[in-house]
Amino acid sequence: MMVEELGFNYTQIGLLIGLFMFPGVFIALPGGLLGQRFGDKAAVIVGLGFQATGALVLANSAVFSVAFAGRLIGGMGAVILNVQLTKITNDWFADREIATSMGILMTAWPFGIALAFSTLGYIAISSSWSTAIYLTAVYSCVSLALVALFYKNQPTVASQAVATRSSLWMISTQELILIISAGIVWGLPNAGFIVLLGFMPAFLVSNGIEMARAGMLVSLISWISIGSMPLGGWLTDRTGRINTFIIGGIILSALFTVLLPVGFSVLGCILLLGLAFGGWPGAIMALPSQVLSPRGRSTGFGVFYMIYYGIMAILPPMAGWLRDFTGGATAPVLFGGMLMALTLAALAAFRILQRRWPV
Repeated sequence: MMVEELGFNYTQIGLLIGLFMFPGVFIALPGGLLGQRFGDKAAVIVGLGFQATGALVLANSAVFSVAFAGRLIGGMGAVILNVQLTKITNDWFADREIATSMGILMTAWPFGIALAFSTLGYIAISSSWSTAIYLTAVYSCVSLALVALFYKNQPTVASQAVATRSSLWMISTQELILIISAGIVWGLPNAGFIVLLGFMPAFLVSNGIEMARAGMLVSLISWISIGSMPLGGWLTDRTGRINTFIIGGIILSALFTVLLPVGFSVLGCILLLGLAFGGWPGAIMALPSQVLSPRGRSTGFGVFYMIYYGIMAILPPMAGWLRDFTGGATAPVLFGGMLMALTLAALAAFRILQRRWPV
């Protein structure tokens, strides 16, 4: 609808998708240091406030520069929020079921995406695209109120944080290299995931599926992964086979993505993708706890997300460029599958470095 009403091209749409991630290149590390200095709860509230503000600016945009600014502001909030939520979850669960807890935390993203695909298209059709964006600001405001009223820090970590707030940079050189490597492992499949979700509706529409139904079909990937992610994390913790779940989940995700454009059942691929996407998120998010000390988590996760957001900012616009360059909706889908497959090489590099520098 933004392409039709505002005259944006698909490269600009891809840029707006990636722009939400772009501030992470510059804000993730300062965001982690912000949490180190002022505490987790304050940082989360600031992040949600920026997200709500960015949505309001985007909803009122009539030109690309205003939409650009809105996404940039919202992205700054998302960076601060995600760094702290991951760090908070590690504080509570690093010594026990870390993959399970991370699998549950990671369902927030597919849940939000599924909720958006299932509702915002219909709201936009019945009202306007800006009304749908206003609703996302409401979600952030409600979340902000819940955090302000109910969240409490993990007691042991909170007392340690107070004692170390005078020192912001709390990781060694070896930890730095390892967490950068882990960030690449996390960034590549997520870039493939967001490219797939961002460009698959257009692919389905180009194959004769009505727009709202295409959005609903794509949302099934996210709805299914809401159940498969915690299950994958739980199985990872129970078996201890982190590599197996990452490798297996990535291979299957890439396979079902590539099968979609070559004529395999659309519904079958979508259902299988939802299941396959549950195998790797919790397992990959268990990697940072293997290489970061408790006192270095705020700094470490700032670096981790800096790498992740850099990858997420660069690759979706490339998918949009491929869409414009080829004139077809298939290339971005295949590009998403390729990014997932590259995760295997990144994981191998991480494990080699980890054996060289055990923490």
